[in-house]
Amino acid sequence: YSGGSQGTMGDRIARGLQIKEADAQEILTAEADTTPPLTTGPRVAMAIAPDLADPAAAATPATPAPAAAAPVTAAALFNDAVRRVEARQPGGLIDLRKSANQGYAPAQFYLAKLYENGEGGVSKDPAEARRWTERAAQGGDRKAMHNLGLYYFEGTGGSVNQTTAAQWFQRAADLGLTDSQYNLGKLYEIGSGVKQNGAEAYKWYLIASRSGDSEAKASAARLRAELAPAARASAERAAGGYRAATPNASTRLAAAPAVGSAAQAQRALSRLGYYQGPQDGRASPALEGALKAYQKDKGLPVTGQMDAQSSASLAIYAQ
Repeated sequence: YSGGSQGTMGDRIARGLQIKEADAQEILTAEADTTPPLTTGPRVAMAIAPDLADPAAAATPATPAPAAAAPVTAAALFNDAVRRVEARQPGGLIDLRKSANQGYAPAQFYLAKLYENGEGGVSKDPAEARRWTERAAQGGDRKAMHNLGLYYFEGTGGSVNQTTAAQWFQRAADLGLTDSQYNLGKLYEIGSGVKQNGAEAYKWYLIASRSGDSEAKASAARLRAELAPAARASAERAAGGYRAATPNASTRLAAAPAVGSAAQAQRALSRLGYYQGPQDGRASPALEGALKAYQKDKGLPVTGQMDAQSSASLAIYAQ
């Protein structure tokens, strides 16, 4: 976004996921893209692990094994997997998938970035990148929420849904991600995915500008002059009272309760384009078929029933 243009969603949003091409202009690199090229060092602090291929270790007399080995956590599995993936060692991708399938959001987001860039032994696959980004976002990773918002805004790897894009930007913004705060302000300014609201846009620009974001600061100054005094004062009070929520990567978002009724399932699946029937809260073959299609697309057990995984996955769309 530059100047006061109300046209396309330039810069941050429209360029959002162009990190897939080396010569593209990347959106908000420092926050939205956290996976380095595989030729660089690891992006996380690695746990020290024994080198089982070390000749000296092989020559050391064996010692009795403990009665019961401590279980390997998803985080430890992830750390070791990243080390091996980046060193191009065997088994890294397998363990990365194991960690991701255990619901560890950082592993899910890392795997998504591999699919996005076609690295680490996988082929570039926007749809798979989007699927894993969504899992990581649902697991509480705010950077994944931001990127998922971009996926929905751009329609990369799936359908376009600007309402859903705004919802994910909102969740990341609530967790303190400056880039999402700016994007949310922009969406409110032009009325994309949300009802146009200059005061709300001004509020989010003010919040984003606290981090030293020059574009947010300029946008806030521009909108301030356009708002009525009462609306301006209300937005400034709201921005002043903003406090970032605490991220929780181990649980589903508390703000998105699980889908527990047929009416909620109908609403969620309708928003996603899977269900076209009445939203009357009644189970039907059409609803079951829509749910099966959704489950298949998301890599979930295809049961046609609102099980725990499907319920959590659909939660954000049911609100």
